[in-house]
Formats: sequence, C-alpha cells, structure tokens
Amino acid sequence: MFLFYSSPVSPVMEYEPSTKHVLQGRELIDYLVEKTASTTKNALIEREDRRNRRSTMLFSLITFVGISGLMGAAKLFIDRAVQERTKEFHAEMLSNAEQLERKIASMQLEAQALQKLLTDKIEAIADAIDHQVKMQVSEEASRGLMTLKHREQYHALKQFVAEIQEQVAENSFPENLLTAAVDTANQLSDATDIVQEPMFQEMIETLIDLLVRSDRVKDINRVEQATRETCLRSKRIALDLTDHYGQLIVSSPYPVETLQSEYEVFTRYARASRELKYPEKAIMWELFVEYKRTQYAKSPTTDEIVEMANTLNSADLRNFCYHIFLYSHPLHWEHTPDHEGQTLSKLVDKLLTDYPELRATVEQQMATAELRPLIEQLLATRKERQERIDAAQIETAAAPETEPSQTAEETPADNTLRR
Repeated sequence: MFLFYSSPVSPVMEYEPSTKHVLQGRELIDYLVEKTASTTKNALIEREDRRNRRSTMLFSLITFVGISGLMGAAKLFIDRAVQERTKEFHAEMLSNAEQLERKIASMQLEAQALQKLLTDKIEAIADAIDHQVKMQVSEEASRGLMTLKHREQYHALKQFVAEIQEQVAENSFPENLLTAAVDTANQLSDATDIVQEPMFQEMIETLIDLLVRSDRVKDINRVEQATRETCLRSKRIALDLTDHYGQLIVSSPYPVETLQSEYEVFTRYARASRELKYPEKAIMWELFVEYKRTQYAKSPTTDEIVEMANTLNSADLRNFCYHIFLYSHPLHWEHTPDHEGQTLSKLVDKLLTDYPELRATVEQQMATAELRPLIEQLLATRKERQERIDAAQIETAAAPETEPSQTAEETPADNTLRR
C-alpha cells in the first residue's frame, strides 16, 4: 500500500503580500526571516514526503516478495510434511494390516482349538452322562432285584417264624427252622425298607425269644448284630437280651473282666431296659454281675445298687423282688436244673444273706396281694417239675441199661425262661 502525504499550508502564507504596504526596518527583517523559514520548511516537508513514498514503496515491495516467498516455503514445508506423514501413515497402515492378519490367524487357531476343546468336552460330558445313566439304570435294576430278593426273604422269614410257633405249640423243637430263620434274618440286615416294616420287629422278637429259651448263644449273637437297631427299639427284646447276657456272665466260670464282649452287649441292653421304663430289670442284673465281680462279697458298688433298688416305685420294686425270687431256685424258671440255674440260685442265696434288709424286702413283697398268686404258681410249677424229674430218674434207674429211657428222651431240656 502506498501512502501519500500533502504539505501543510503555513498560516503565514494564507495572505498574499500586498504591494500596497511598504515594509521597512524591523518588520522587513521579520518578514524575510519568516518567509525564508516557511520556504525551508516546505522544502523539507516535500523532501520527507518523497522519502516516505520511496520507503513505503520499498517496504511494500519487500513485503510482497517476502510474503510470497514465505508462502512458497510454507507450502513446500507443508507438502513435505504431508508426504512424510502420508508415508508414515501408509507404513503404519501396512503394519496394522499385517498385525491384524496375524491376529485374525491367531484367533482362527484359538477358535479351532476352542472348538476342539468344546467338542471333546461335550463328548466327555455326553459319555459321562451316558455312563451315569447306565450306572443308574444298573443300580436301579440291581436295587429292584435286591428289593425283590429282600421281599422274598421277608416272606420266607415270616413263614419260618409261623411254622416255628406252630411246632413250639406242639412241644416240638424246630431246630432246622430256627437255623433257617437266623440265616434269613442276617441276610435282611441291610434291607432298610424291610427293617421298617412293623411285622419285621415282631418276627425278630419271636425269633430272639425262641433263641434265648433254647440257649443258642451263637445264633443270638448273629441276630443281635444283624438287627441291633430293631432290638434296641423293642421292649421285649431288650428284656430278653438283658436276661440272656446277664445269665451268661453270672454262670460263666471266668471272671467278669475276661468277658468284655458279653459285658458290652449286656450293658447295652440294660441301658435300653432303663430307657424303655424297666429299670428294675437293669438294676437286678447289674447287682448280680457286680456281686459276681467281687466273688460273692459286698462292695461299695453293690451297696449303692441295693440302695438304688430301694428307690424304685412300688410297681417296679414288686417286679424286682419277683425276679429275685424267680432266680432263687432253678425249677422256678427251668424245666430241668442245669449249671446256669444252680449258679444263679447260689448267687441269690448268698446275696440275700449278705443283705438281710433286701431279703426282708423280698419276703415282704412276696406276701402282697399282687405277688402272692404268682409266687404260689411258681411254687406249684416247681413242685410239678420236681415230681416229673424224680419220676424220670426212677424209671431210668429201673430200665435195662441197654435200652434208653423213653421218658428221659421225651423230657424237655430247652430250659424255657419263665418271666
């Protein structure tokens, strides 16, 4: 851009000098000085204007040339930068494309591996399910067959027990049937569905009763171990087995300390008798066993047990005294006296001698209206059995030695318990 400057007009020059006035002296000098100054000033201003115009033109030219050059340089720089950036971007895109291809290839391999793993897993699961289903079907089939077998054994046991009861009622000892019934009861030990049957407990009660009455110790142990839960639930079985194992321990020639297995079972059913509201049964046999342990001598333990008996209620005390009287003579509860009956009779007699207050209690209870009929019946049974035994002995002595006594053969020897 060009700038133009106009020379200012001096105020002095605004009025043209008039020839009508004549300057003289001082005024003339002032006029000349002023006019000279004005002329000089105008010349200087004009020269400065020309210089400014030249500078402006020069600067404008330089600026035009410089800006064009800068724009060219900037354009060149930008072009180079764009080209370099384009090359870098192209290289980066190529690199990214290669990485993407490698990533895609890796993902494809992973997908194939995952697919194979899933396929193997699915096949394994399918095989496991198939195996499990087959096992379950097999187990169900086996369980069904086992249940059917248990049902057959259950009905067989029921039949055995019914036939045993019939033969016992006919005074015949069903030894083979008892053996078969014991084997069948043992086979049903793991049949939980059968064990819960109401009739099962009744059959085991009948079986245990007959085994105890016939003194089949090994069979009793087998049935007790196989049907223990059922035995512990039954009042009848608990009382029978307390009697049985108590008699075994007391009549054994060995010390109580050596009869650990028998003593363990005895304590189990003595405790069950207490829990089933028959404490007198447990107290009596615990007294007998402890008295044998001390070799028929008093001890602090037997003293405590006797005191415990005195705390029984009237009904339990009568039952306690009745059973002590029952075991005071073998013929009160055995058809034919044996070592077991004689040993118990000896123990009771010595015990009542050592504890006269207990003897007095027993005699007092025997005289009560509740026990007197039972005691009279026991004495009558004892007399009848003694007469039968005496008659059998006389017939045996009179018969020829070569011929066995028919009476002796028919004499029952199963030592049936009279509770």
